[in-house]
Amino acid sequence: MCLIYIIFFISLVITLYILELFIKLYYGLGVAQDYAEALRWYQLAAVQGDHVASYHVAICHEEGKGVLKNKDEAIRWHRRSLAAGNALAENALQRLCAE
Repeated sequence: MCLIYIIFFISLVITLYILELFIKLYYGLGVAQDYAEALRWYQLAAVQGDHVASYHVAICHEEGKGVLKNKDEAIRWHRRSLAAGNALAENALQRLCAE
């Protein structure tokens, strides 16, 4: 049972590191601003099931930051985020589907 907690803690620390790196790259905090690299790191966290990361991947696709604008990809990532429990994704989906 203790091993499960250790693995969970390590996974959490790695996810938090990825999210911190994304924020630095996305906003250019202490490093050169690089949307494409930020998106790559956020996708790593999103694939691990982080609903906040999935939401921000969707926003990048929606706004064309680090990737070409792609409404279908934005909708796909927002759906993934919503399925993982992110209520903000529901509003974004309603807005995108109404366009």
